[in-house]
This record gives sequence, C-alpha cells and structure tokens, in this order.
Amino acid sequence: MKTSKTLFDLNFLLRIANVLICGLCIYLFNIIDDCGIINVFTIVLVCFFAIENIGMLAYEKRKRNPFIIILVLVITVFYMARVATILHIPASASLYKSLFSPSATELNYALIFILLANAAMFAGFYCAEKFNEHRKKIVCKEDNFPQIKNAIIIIALVLSVSFFNVLNFELLGRLTGYIQTLLNRFTILLFTFTILAYHYNKISLRTRVLFMFIVTLIVILITLSGSRSGVLYVGMALLMGILVVKQKVMVSKKSVLVILILIPISIIFFATATFKQQQGIKDTITIEHLSILEESHAVYEIIEGYLPFIYYRLGFLDFSTELIANRQKFAQIINGKYYAESIVDNVLTPGFDVFDTPKASNALSYISRGEPVPDKDQIMSYYQSDQMGIYGEYYVFFNGYPALVVFFFMAFIIQRIFVNLQTANGLLTCIYRAVLLNLFYIWLNSFGLDWFVFDVVVAVITTFIFARFYVSKRGKVVFGLNWKKMQIMSGLQRR
Repeated sequence: MKTSKTLFDLNFLLRIANVLICGLCIYLFNIIDDCGIINVFTIVLVCFFAIENIGMLAYEKRKRNPFIIILVLVITVFYMARVATILHIPASASLYKSLFSPSATELNYALIFILLANAAMFAGFYCAEKFNEHRKKIVCKEDNFPQIKNAIIIIALVLSVSFFNVLNFELLGRLTGYIQTLLNRFTILLFTFTILAYHYNKISLRTRVLFMFIVTLIVILITLSGSRSGVLYVGMALLMGILVVKQKVMVSKKSVLVILILIPISIIFFATATFKQQQGIKDTITIEHLSILEESHAVYEIIEGYLPFIYYRLGFLDFSTELIANRQKFAQIINGKYYAESIVDNVLTPGFDVFDTPKASNALSYISRGEPVPDKDQIMSYYQSDQMGIYGEYYVFFNGYPALVVFFFMAFIIQRIFVNLQTANGLLTCIYRAVLLNLFYIWLNSFGLDWFVFDVVVAVITTFIFARFYVSKRGKVVFGLNWKKMQIMSGLQRR
C-alpha cells in the first residue's frame, strides 16, 4: 500500500509550480536584455499571481473544490508561464499577430484585470460554499455493478465514428455530421475516466491495460487527425474524472516522471500535427508521411524553429491581452446582438441560416486584421477559429471592470449547481458533476459565448443519451430518483 510519502497532492504540486515559475521569471528578467514587452512591474504582478494562487490552494486544501484546482492549473500553465516564455523568446508574443504586438503597459493592464477576475471568482466559490455549509447532504447509493462492457462499446463506437468514418455514407448525408456532433468525443471520454475512477478497485488488471491502450490510441489518432493538443485533451478528461470522484488528485513519483517524459513527447506530437497542416494532408497521417518527416529532419527543425509557435499556442494570456487592449474594435462581434444571431444560426437552426452570421471565434481574425465582419461563405473558404479566453471576452462584452461582478456571480452559481447536483446514484452524480466541471473549463478557455452555448447543448444531449449506460440497472433512474423508491414512498403517503 502506498503511503503519503510516496504520493504528492496535486494541490501541493501546483503550489511548487507557482513558486518555480515565479523564480524562473525573476531569473530570466535579470539575465535577458529588455524585450520591451515585460518590465519590472510585470514581474511584480507574476509574484502577486503566485501569492493569489497559493492562497486559493491553501483554502482548497481545507475545503476540497475542483473548480479552484482547474482555475489555478489554467492560470499557472497558460498565463503565468507565458511571461517566462515571452522572456525566453520575445518574438513569440507577436508571432502570428503582426498587427498587434503588446506593449508592457497593455500586458500589465491585462494581468491586473485577470488577477482581479480570479479574486472575484474565488469570492464567488467561497460565498457559495458558505451558503451550502449547513445544507443537509443527500447520501448517494453505491453503484455496485460496474458497466465496463458498456463503457468499452461506447468508446469504441466514438472512435469508429470520429476517426474511421464508419458512418461516412452518401445515404446519411448531413446526418453523419449530426451523429458525430452528438457522439461528443470529450464527453464520452470524460464518462469513461469517471467510471474508471469510481470503480477502479473493482476493475481487473487486464481491463485497466485495455483502457490504457484505448487512451493511448486516442492520443495518437487525435494527433494524426491534425490536432496539437492530444495529450492535454486526454489529460484534462482524466483529471476531471478523478477530481469529481476522489475530490483530490494524488500523484505518485512515477507519475511525475511520466508527466515530465510526456512533455517532449507532446512537442513531437505537436510537430507531427504541424507537419500535417503544412503539407496540406487532409487524411490521417500514414507511415509514409512520417518517414518523409523523419528523412527531411523536419521534426528537429520544428522543435527548434517552431518553439516560438509552441509558446504562442500555450500562451492564453496573449488572446486576452489583445481583446482587452482593443475593446472597442472587437465589440462589433462581442456583443449581445451578434451573439444572439450567431446562436440562432449555429445552434438553434442546424442545416440553414437566418442571419448568415458565423461564430464570433471564426470572425475574430478578420476583425483583428481590420477587415469587415465576414459571412459564412468567407469563413468556409478559409476556416480558422481563434480562442478568446473568458477574461478578454468579458472585458469587451461588459465594458471593462463591471465584468468582475459577473465573474463573482458566475462562480457562485456554478458552485451552487455543483453542490446541489446530486442523484440517488453515486456514479451518476459524479458523471453529472464531471460534465459541469468540463463546462467550467471550456468557459475559462472561451471561444465565445455562442460557441459555449453550442458546447452546453451538445454536452447535455450526449449526457442525456449515454449517461444511463454507465450506471447500474437497479431500477430506473428518473430525474435522479430511484423509481421503485418513489412508488414505495407514494404508497406510504396514501396510507
């Protein structure tokens, strides 16, 4: 049996990461020439971020809260660390945004707003927790019969539809795309990790190895399909599944070593996906393609020459800074009217358009270049979706600092829903909460309110269709209550 001395709480590892990143930023600032983007005040703000994050983690240690873990993880990896990568390679800050190269003043202003937004969200989580402190908790019934066979069948079905085009028949037409959308890959993966975490001790070693093989295959297939985030994609699903079941994530020394090994592997996957895009390969990459990549030494060139691009892709801070610095320019697509039209066209009326309005994320690059808002035909001729990040989006949408109030209430509401999201089945409760936690993560990394509404609809439909297959069939589950128990209670009331 492993002792606490051989395991590290993710909470502790995040605190260590904050201290290390803070120290790295100070070190790089002192040895590297002035890049014009980061000044001493930026370094001071990074230190404040570390203090804020460690403070939130200290609270989370006493009152386990998965939202705080996700929030601090995102801020640490994609915002704080971005300051260090800019110091390392300043050119990465304006790599593909030649029209916008942030100044130190603009970057610092964005950091201040993000710092205050995180404080507002923490206050929302804290108040919601206090509000629920004296609430009587529902005792969930154990789910004693793992539906592992169902989990394997469903994940295999998703892989077949997503990567092997088993439904790509002419007779199905547009219906094929709808099926792929409703078989939401990440949500199904989230269900899989949740049931594995919940029933881990009841699952045989052979079954665990099978799932490990499936997960590895998913990472490879996602990468070969052109996505650069296969490892992150799977890692976040695993993290969320464990958090909702165990309330904390304990990481062994071996796991830390594996994570460190995965970092260079992720860079190689990133290089492979970049190669696919550069070569214009539409289908899945084959062994022949990889052979060409190896012979041309493109992997090494990408790892060295494209490191600024890797930094840029991991730097969510850049997206928020550009929106915050150019609020009036981006307000033409980040507003209530545009979002309403986009939601009608892209969510509520599948198959036809009313306003011919693309998602805001697809139009973002046009606005950044100073071009007019495109129509859907322009988007389809050159498709690109750009991440906004919730900080920049809300700063634009709510005209600056009033957004802090919205951050507070959003965190308060999400926490309240999470605590009250309970059913009579323990596993089903965890599945619902995992979906909500994932929606929070999507919200943080926002691609726009219209896209988030689409994600919510897809997640709800996927959960409604598939969640039932992961729980024990001990009586029907209707709105989280056992049907037989309802009948008994009804009979007692009549007496």
